[in-house]
Amino acid sequence: MQNAVEPTADRAAIQYVPYARLARSPLNVRGKAPTGIEALAESIAQKGLLQNLAVHELKERAKSPCLGVCAGQRRLAALDMLYEQGRITKDYQVPVLIVSEGEAVAASLIENREREPMCLADECVAFRLLSEEGKTTGHIAALFSIPEVAVRRALKIANLAPVLLDLLRDDKLDYEQAKALALADDHATQERILCRRRHKMCYQEREIMPSMADDPPASVGDSLQLLGITVFHFEPFLLMYHCELR
Repeated sequence: MQNAVEPTADRAAIQYVPYARLARSPLNVRGKAPTGIEALAESIAQKGLLQNLAVHELKERAKSPCLGVCAGQRRLAALDMLYEQGRITKDYQVPVLIVSEGEAVAASLIENREREPMCLADECVAFRLLSEEGKTTGHIAALFSIPEVAVRRALKIANLAPVLLDLLRDDKLDYEQAKALALADDHATQERILCRRRHKMCYQEREIMPSMADDPPASVGDSLQLLGITVFHFEPFLLMYHCELR
């Protein structure tokens, strides 16, 4: 059996726990509802669960605390469907690999990225969670074999206003537009810029320049034009940042 997350030397091997102990982990990084659940449920019903889930203990006072599924959301949804259909019981034994809470986000992100393309918003937020746990951009980049600049851009996008992240998650905002909006550091400004863009208004640089000096995207002018923002000139320090991030 291939594990969803490879165990380290000091970690216990695969264990079997009752289905009733499983719950969705708040640390699961995939925000969109999983797809293809009916077919997966049928496969599990006929062949059994062929791959373990990765779980961590949820903080609660109980003799047998619930286990949050941080990797294996589709498999859990399929088990839920089978239970609702009366095809498995609460005692159905599920193979799991128990990880620490600190490992849960990384485990979830690794599995989700490998199995099917993740929503950009979910991936960026997952990188932010890893950063908040103390992981450096270099560590995150090495973990997923991507350039550090890609991690920095993802972290910038992860700090968009929640409503804008929802638009990105629903494909109503694209990557280039998200990068441009991330130039503004406060949520109110981001939302105001998008609102004006949607009303086909054109705004001058003074409305966004004060917020964009910290970390302009790779192509400042192009990104701002996507939002209908007219850029007349750049200060020297902005050009310096622009060249460094190309």
